[in-house]
Amino acid sequence: MSDRKIPVITISREYGAFGRTIAQKVADLLSLPLYGRDEIIKKVAKESGYAEEDIRKESEQMSRGARWMNTFLNNAAVYSSSYDEIFKAQREVILELAQTPCIILGRCGGHILSEEGIPGLSCVSFCRQKDPPCPCRTAAGKPGTYREGFGEAGQ
Repeated sequence: MSDRKIPVITISREYGAFGRTIAQKVADLLSLPLYGRDEIIKKVAKESGYAEEDIRKESEQMSRGARWMNTFLNNAAVYSSSYDEIFKAQREVILELAQTPCIILGRCGGHILSEEGIPGLSCVSFCRQKDPPCPCRTAAGKPGTYREGFGEAGQ
């Protein structure tokens, strides 16, 4: 185990579960830097040479063309899609950020750190589909309800 008093904290969340709000409150309470989508995408763009817009598109959902190419060429030894390269760059950024105590919001942070054996606390914020209606999902035009859960996952 690490000698750190405060580990790296990763927070995964479902849409509408107030994960960013929870992460910001924890960051403020512990005086830790918070790295979410925007901060990580900027770092990935700077270090990888990909445009921020390309990273946003590919990291949220693989494009139709990339899915097709991956389906047919992913077994080729020399083929690597932009999706793969962006994920590798994001992984390197997250591993770099995890060298000091911080909070990483989303971006597969908990999985990446767990895979590397880096100790930390992984939390998940849930939004369940139960009554009453979830204001953030309803406002976004998506049906749903709100119930927040904050539990330990992984290590």
